[in-house]
Amino acid sequence: MRKKIGLVLLGLICPLYADFDYTVNNTNFTIAQGSVLPNEDKTYLYNYNRLRFRGDYTDENLFFTLIADSVNYLGHDYVNSNSFEYVKQLEADVPFKTQTAFNDYHEGNTYAKIYRLYGGYEDDKNRMVIGLQNITMGVGRIWTPTNLFNPKNTYALEPDETYGVAALSYTRHLNETSQISAVASQKADHSFKYAASYKSYLEYGDVGINLIHSNDTKMVGYELEGDLSNTGVEVRSEGAYIQHDLKTVNAQEEKEFFQGILGADYGYENGVTIVAEVLYSSQKFSDKEVF
Repeated sequence: MRKKIGLVLLGLICPLYADFDYTVNNTNFTIAQGSVLPNEDKTYLYNYNRLRFRGDYTDENLFFTLIADSVNYLGHDYVNSNSFEYVKQLEADVPFKTQTAFNDYHEGNTYAKIYRLYGGYEDDKNRMVIGLQNITMGVGRIWTPTNLFNPKNTYALEPDETYGVAALSYTRHLNETSQISAVASQKADHSFKYAASYKSYLEYGDVGINLIHSNDTKMVGYELEGDLSNTGVEVRSEGAYIQHDLKTVNAQEEKEFFQGILGADYGYENGVTIVAEVLYSSQKFSDKEVF
């Protein structure tokens, strides 16, 4: 019995050498929003509220992160609209459930979700992460054509809020100015998507090459970012050549196209930043292909 108690006490003492930090924050918007569906000319007034918990556990080179949300929409007309039915269909493209069902109440709708859940190992040269995570690619502030894992949604309330990816990612720092990364992720249909990238700092700025491969998509992309002649104006560009097997309701066809951005931003001492960005696409897509 004493041995068992001793083992339990040892198990309780070990975590004392680790660190656990947590934060709780809340985001709230009251919005007048037009319908997201084509050919529907309606405007809805509603309140959006997201309560977020984040916990970070670290023990020497090991780390673990959990981010969980409680999301509430308040507005009778909106939660009973076709636009909200579209919102309810949106989920992370992963092979497991990350959110609860939507629950109706008198004037609104609420649900809970796991936003991020991952753990890993990191030292001076290596970083490995497994779980529901964010895969970072590209340098765009508004559009990120090279990021086919977590693309920004320019029209979302919070464009940086992106669905997580079920992935194993690894980054190796070759030296102080360059690194290589590899990603293997699994989608909802249990197929896999792979990526590799190389990034380095040259005299004029940061340069990166990105590759993505899956059953229906192949991409070769680049990214450039640097200071414009020491003026404080940061210029950037990224572009992607993409081959994609597009599946619609009535047909399947292969699309080959290029998308790229050119942008710049300048930050003032008072915290205000001016951002300009232009997106080019060699192909146009119909509403049915987008939705």
